[in-house]
Amino acid sequence: MAGSHVESAVNWLGKLLVEEAKYLRGVKKKVEQLREELLWMQCFLRQADACQRGDAMVRMWVGQMRDYTYDAEDIMAKYLLEVGIHRRGGLVNRLRRFSRILWMATTLHKIGSNIDSLKDKISTLTSRLQTYGIKIKGGDSPSSSCRWLGYMRRTNYLHDDEKNEEKIVGLDNDVRQIVGKLASNESKSSTVVAICGMVGSGKTTLAKKVYHDRAIRRSFNAFAWVDIHRECQTRAVLEEALRELTSESGESIAKMTDKELMEELRLLQLEKKCLIVLDDVWSFKACTSLKAAFLVGQQSSQSSLLFTTCDQEVASHAAYEAFIHEPHILDDDESWELLQTKLGGAPTTIYGNDHGPAIENMGKEMLKHCYGLPLAIIVLGGVLAAKNTFSEWEMVNKSITSYLSRANGGYLSCKEVLDLSYYDLPYRLKPCFLYLGNFPSGWEFDSREVAHLWIAEGLVSLEDEGSDETLMEVADHYLAELVERSMVQVVSRGVMGRLKTCRLHELMREARHLAIYYNDSYPLLDYTSTAAQQIRSLSFFNSTWNPEILSVGLKQLKNMLRKFKLLRVLHLRHSFVYFPKQIGNLIHLRYLSIEGCELKKLPSSIGNLRCLETLDLRARQLIYLIMWIPNVLWRLEQLRHLYLPLNWRLLKTPRKIKGVPVPETRFEGNELLQLDGLTNLETLSNFDVNQCRVEDLLELPNLRKFSMKRDQYIPESKFGVIDESPSFQSGHLKGSSLGIEGELLKKRPRILFGYHHLRKLWVEGVMLGLKTAQLLPQNLTMLRLHHTEIKSDPMPILEKLPYLSHLELLSKSYIGKEMICSAGGFPSLVNLELSSLNIEDWIVEQGAMPSLVQLKICNCRCLKMIPHGLKYVIGLQQVNIENMPESFYDRIPASRDQEWFDMYEI
Repeated sequence: MAGSHVESAVNWLGKLLVEEAKYLRGVKKKVEQLREELLWMQCFLRQADACQRGDAMVRMWVGQMRDYTYDAEDIMAKYLLEVGIHRRGGLVNRLRRFSRILWMATTLHKIGSNIDSLKDKISTLTSRLQTYGIKIKGGDSPSSSCRWLGYMRRTNYLHDDEKNEEKIVGLDNDVRQIVGKLASNESKSSTVVAICGMVGSGKTTLAKKVYHDRAIRRSFNAFAWVDIHRECQTRAVLEEALRELTSESGESIAKMTDKELMEELRLLQLEKKCLIVLDDVWSFKACTSLKAAFLVGQQSSQSSLLFTTCDQEVASHAAYEAFIHEPHILDDDESWELLQTKLGGAPTTIYGNDHGPAIENMGKEMLKHCYGLPLAIIVLGGVLAAKNTFSEWEMVNKSITSYLSRANGGYLSCKEVLDLSYYDLPYRLKPCFLYLGNFPSGWEFDSREVAHLWIAEGLVSLEDEGSDETLMEVADHYLAELVERSMVQVVSRGVMGRLKTCRLHELMREARHLAIYYNDSYPLLDYTSTAAQQIRSLSFFNSTWNPEILSVGLKQLKNMLRKFKLLRVLHLRHSFVYFPKQIGNLIHLRYLSIEGCELKKLPSSIGNLRCLETLDLRARQLIYLIMWIPNVLWRLEQLRHLYLPLNWRLLKTPRKIKGVPVPETRFEGNELLQLDGLTNLETLSNFDVNQCRVEDLLELPNLRKFSMKRDQYIPESKFGVIDESPSFQSGHLKGSSLGIEGELLKKRPRILFGYHHLRKLWVEGVMLGLKTAQLLPQNLTMLRLHHTEIKSDPMPILEKLPYLSHLELLSKSYIGKEMICSAGGFPSLVNLELSSLNIEDWIVEQGAMPSLVQLKICNCRCLKMIPHGLKYVIGLQQVNIENMPESFYDRIPASRDQEWFDMYEI
């Protein structure tokens, strides 16, 4: 979208005029004129956006304007890059004052000439509108403007949307047929079921319904769901399947050879009754490469395979006697019911009796062209849900009529409905949506990561930033709007409804930036080409730990960092073990992520990245891997989001002996990581109270998210600093994670009162007990208690925490003998761990813990039996029992019906 590039350039030039004023003397007026020109173009492009789809000349004009915008950024970026080099020139440049003055005069003249030339080009381009009779009609439709106030007024949006996602229409009979085939005891050999149908027919939705069916959970004792997608990488698929079927660590699986991996999978399918789901098998080749790892049709195995595909030949190739099921097409009534779930109710309820009936008739007419395809209906519903008036519904209906005039067969394909939904997007959301095409096929992207990237690329508008909102919060609204329109699929949510991970449907993908995917046949980039040197974003997505590939990647990275000096985004994922010092030359970098990399040392040159806004240092979590960080992060004055690694140490500050720099050395003395210069910081993750200067928190007034390093506890002497920091006092903090010593809570039981931002809390040491628990923040989602020695049953208090999803009661956290979970208690609890407790009786009433998925009981050697009430917890999928006496295991079958016992991995 050209408009977004212009807006990004306008915002950037505005910041330059403020922050780099002293380096722009002599051309400041020209820069201001260029910015003003781009502001006018930005307004004009909003109108052009609405009509460029059907007008080739408008498309060409908009494309040329986009190129000129890039030129404007290049002119300023290259100038500031040269200024940055001279600024770090050292003693020699300081002695050559005259040559520096001459260089500055020459450079300023050059930049002035370039700006004048660019303004002439823009003027010529503008005159062509009249010369060639190019007319720009209208602009954004009423629904296409960014109406974030209207968006915010949609009450309970997140939770309502989640309910809509769970609403399944017209699949009950399909589910019964497939479950009957898989759960049948007639066959003594493995069963293969293929769900085969056209794109958008609901194959994945049907497979998920089957996968979580109660009868399926009783029939199998090991489960794996693996997404395949177009770029099928056999080893990655097999690793994921093995991870889900066993308790093997990812590290040990990664060390297996291909042969060992396949043998382990085949052995598991013989030893256990497994259900393996392969979703979205695209090609004959993918099916062939995976077939050998799964015991398809073998008499010796009772495991089963369920897969989805669009290709009938792929379905037939999987096994000679495979059961092929085609999802039925929704009829008119089912289609209307599904559309209403997306609209939020019947039109008469939403729009009233005046327009409701007419809108309903129009909606049913549009549905006839969707041919009963669930995906097409859901996406159409996403478009219509954003319409508030009868006239806006008419506009959509006219667009569909226009498509039908060009379509074959008299109905809309899923692709055409998706195309319609894209052009109906608000102006600002179009580039954000296209940006998601950077991620590999089927990639589950983190909502926070996407927000950071959008902001770094200048795609999030400052105009949408409210007085009390950050750009991150605006970006969250953008993503939520795409989800509401069904253009982005939700993979997971937090317990409070916030989007966690999402992905694009395969039809939605359209790459717009450069992304490098390392696999068995990785592409090599010609970084010497002129076009390549204009790259602003560089992403590495590595799906394998092949040392040869990583070696080639490192060589490329070094060369790229020398050439791509205008980079704004450098996104390295699971890629490198060494980071070149040339990173310090990328002074325009706004986003840098090394998440998942095996990085041992961060170069001190990273302190030169003064435009950096997001720095993600969460390297691969390995016990032996420690990252050494130089004490230079405080220089990154524009930094807004800092994610520290879990395991790190501080590098000693470089010293000079007689003017000669001494190499950095590892340091574990009294020096602590400085963060006091980061006054714009909004996110601080994995804060280590033993290696960071805690008093620096007093200098961070804009924090919105704060988390301590897991399993670390704030000593009483330092907690006062945290409690008095401006972010904790001002109420700006939206989420935090803390570790507290029980002794502190014992002395000051009300210390957490008012901590509404606290989401995760771990406590170690004796606390007062029940009275303290009553003062726990109500927004807690995770709680761990260790050696707290609570005497009274804590469950009656803890079960009232409405959002608590993860609870760990560890050694001596509770020293009583009886524990009761009452009906209606723990409404959001998903994971529960009881470890090294002395409880004898545990009672679970019917209706308690309705959301529980995983239960772990470890070393509770006095516990008599598993509670009878757990059989009413329908969603419970896994029960892990470790280090319990033999008598406990002997009593398990007697404590409940055998059917329940067989359901879980115990």
